[in-house]
Amino acid sequence: EFYKKKRKTFQFGRFSRFDSRYDNIKEFQVTDIEEGSANNAVYGFFQTIAKASPSFDIVKLKNLDAECLYTMETLAQSIDIREFGSLIKHVSPVKLNPNGIIMNEAGKHYRLPACVESYTAYGSMLEGGIRLNQRYAGTAYNDKIRLLSDFGSELYIIEKTE
Repeated sequence: EFYKKKRKTFQFGRFSRFDSRYDNIKEFQVTDIEEGSANNAVYGFFQTIAKASPSFDIVKLKNLDAECLYTMETLAQSIDIREFGSLIKHVSPVKLNPNGIIMNEAGKHYRLPACVESYTAYGSMLEGGIRLNQRYAGTAYNDKIRLLSDFGSELYIIEKTE
């Protein structure tokens, strides 16, 4: 459904790779160019191996109209609670076996919603750099933490506002 909605951007847009400051992060952006300026874009953030205590990630987008207002929002995702493994013992009031029947049954019926980020900014600010929410560092969780396991990814949808 998402791909069908963004098919024109993916098929005919301008593809850009970013030089990440980390060897475990790969970034790209696909921009829908119409008459010289971007109306839509999709930014991808891909992590290979999760690192302990990651620093903040700063996204610097390309090919946006500096004077136009854009919204940038995460594509909603959810995470299988079984991916937390033994860490579940630290956040649950009851000590659960991460491979036990309770966790397996709960994992079939419940997925943890991932952090949804939403920003509204001018193209010049998005090109200059915007700091994303902190990635999960293995110590605490709340609804502002970005949960990316090994080989996890996030997509951000950027659209020009009227």
